[in-house]
Amino acid sequence: MTLAEMLITVGIIGVIAAIILPTTLKSVSSWIFSTSNAVFLSKLKEATNQMALNSPMVGYATNDAFVDEFSKYVKIAKRCTSSNLSECFVSRFTTSTQAINVGTSLMTGADLGQIANTSTLSGLVLLDGTTILMAYSPICDINARVYNTSVPKTSCMSMVYDTNASKGPNKVGKDILTINATLSACDIRISGLCIAAGDTTPSAINTCTDTTWDTNLTANTYCANNYWAGAKKSCSAQGMRLPSITELNTIYTNRATISGLNSAANYWSATEYNTSMAWFQSFATGGQYGTVTSSFKGFGHTARCVRS
Repeated sequence: MTLAEMLITVGIIGVIAAIILPTTLKSVSSWIFSTSNAVFLSKLKEATNQMALNSPMVGYATNDAFVDEFSKYVKIAKRCTSSNLSECFVSRFTTSTQAINVGTSLMTGADLGQIANTSTLSGLVLLDGTTILMAYSPICDINARVYNTSVPKTSCMSMVYDTNASKGPNKVGKDILTINATLSACDIRISGLCIAAGDTTPSAINTCTDTTWDTNLTANTYCANNYWAGAKKSCSAQGMRLPSITELNTIYTNRATISGLNSAANYWSATEYNTSMAWFQSFATGGQYGTVTSSFKGFGHTARCVRS
């Protein structure tokens, strides 16, 4: 083989490698994540089975009480509280649509989809390097209660876990996975208030006939096109609610640190003025209004949903 032929051969091999290698590395990476996840789930199943044999899986008053018991059945290297969650979990990771900041936008059971659970999360680092954020909800989920036997015994426990520690890619669906948890659209937390990552543009509800979202506005002005009721419904569908007029002012005051707010928009509050009007706040002027024409519930103002 001549030198020229050798160089051509090497070049061809290089081209093939450049094509194949990224796909191969991606496959290897997916296999590693899949294997690590399977190992973790096996350990978790064994731990919860052992816990169920020795103690109840439900009936704990607090998240900490549940984790105290759960910790007896897994090998733990470190445990973290709300003040140092980022020491037990990567401080920031992403979903397909947003970034999640541990300790700010991710702090309580409500941030994992346990709507009524405002208890702070517990962080765990296992001896094998797996990191966990865990929440226990006394009501199990929004449709069940602790002693409803149709609810799986582990449904009160929600968690986000990372079998790759902080190495990356720190993305949900890759190295970060969830159990019984729904990561919320919480953008930021201010004074204990979880604020959604984006605005909601509500659709009108006919409250002349459907009073589910507004029991006051019936058979009078604007009831056929009640956008305020639509805003309440839209927030509820996200597991959130409209802010009170006081909470709305908190959002306005901290608007520089909250993404996506419309400085030219009017935002609905949950606070009613009377049967046909509700308070709103202008983010153009900062003014709060409950008596002007645009306070009528038939106006299509914007909403930014919140929860405690």
